[in-house]
Amino acid sequence: MSTKDPENLDDPAASGEAVITADSIYAAEDEEWVELTPLGVPSAGDYGGTDTGSPDAQVRDDANGPGRLLSARPQSAPAALAVPPPQDSPPTRTPSGNRPALRHRARALLTDKLVAEERDCDAQLARLRVRGMSRSVVLAVSSIKGGIGKTTIARSLADAFQGGLRQNTLLVDLDLEWGTAVATAPAEAQRESSILDVYRRRDEIHDVGDLLPHLMSFGSGALLLRAPREPREIDAVTPEVLDGALATVRRFFQVVLLDLPPGAGIKHETCRWAYAAVDEALVVTTPTMATVDYQLRHILQFLRESYPALPLQVALNVVPNRPSRNVREALAMADGILDSRRVLRVHRDDALASQIDQAALDINQLGVRTRVDIKRLAASLAEGWCR
Repeated sequence: MSTKDPENLDDPAASGEAVITADSIYAAEDEEWVELTPLGVPSAGDYGGTDTGSPDAQVRDDANGPGRLLSARPQSAPAALAVPPPQDSPPTRTPSGNRPALRHRARALLTDKLVAEERDCDAQLARLRVRGMSRSVVLAVSSIKGGIGKTTIARSLADAFQGGLRQNTLLVDLDLEWGTAVATAPAEAQRESSILDVYRRRDEIHDVGDLLPHLMSFGSGALLLRAPREPREIDAVTPEVLDGALATVRRFFQVVLLDLPPGAGIKHETCRWAYAAVDEALVVTTPTMATVDYQLRHILQFLRESYPALPLQVALNVVPNRPSRNVREALAMADGILDSRRVLRVHRDDALASQIDQAALDINQLGVRTRVDIKRLAASLAEGWCR
């Protein structure tokens, strides 16, 4: 990406304007440098000149000989020394710290592109909203190991479905022992009720008003049904309980996301129940060779063999904005394992951890690149749900 068509640029030396190229932008991201042309006029400091009358010229450099003063502020060059650079001078690599305006412009170019992509994602979700949901959907969000952002992805998708599709969306925490979805809800929305309470009172729930006292609300309008926390109650959550609770909430929500415990599900009772009960599955992993080559292959092989009719998508989470060679190879491997149209990336968001700590996680508070990724993932999933 560049600011102008290279064939239409005026001669930089003649115009005196700095040229920003695509290489310049990448350099600003990686190496703290940008390319500038033409060369600037040398300063007096470049020739050893000083201004002893200036209050800034008070730093003595004894290493360069006694009596030499170095000015703390660059001074203007004498007219005799202000020699213009040759017309064919190559670009000079200049520290971007000396050119904050150019660096700001380079970042603005990247941001403007992402903002345009976000508008496209919003428009796509709006078109799906107009088409309308053809059926209610239960989506399982799973991962083969913990700590890779599964709950964060599920939570952010709930916001995207609620805000973009304008469909009633419920996140159900089925990570019974280690679930953290409840920590992303505001303190004033906290409830003591859990999946077990909904199951026990299912015959008393006739409309959404009867169900709301058992649910927590996020800022987007999406709701959460928490998991029990007492060991005896956790042990009481059996597949029969999960069947009854899911049947109850599904009557009132078009989109239900199940945040599953980590693990492929080969030996995990809750995961095996979920894969048999849901309409689709989203597998979350990270873009490293180990997780993609072993873990992703492992869970996909299990799901394909045990649940061959279950539609699958993969989200590669915490993708670096400037991926290394190993990460690029992992991304390519994931595309090879599963159809690349069903493998989506979610880029790293440095502000995300603080939002989670403050129980203020909201898709609108994420970085623009991450918002685009989440909305694109939501639109990809919802494409097959709408008429």
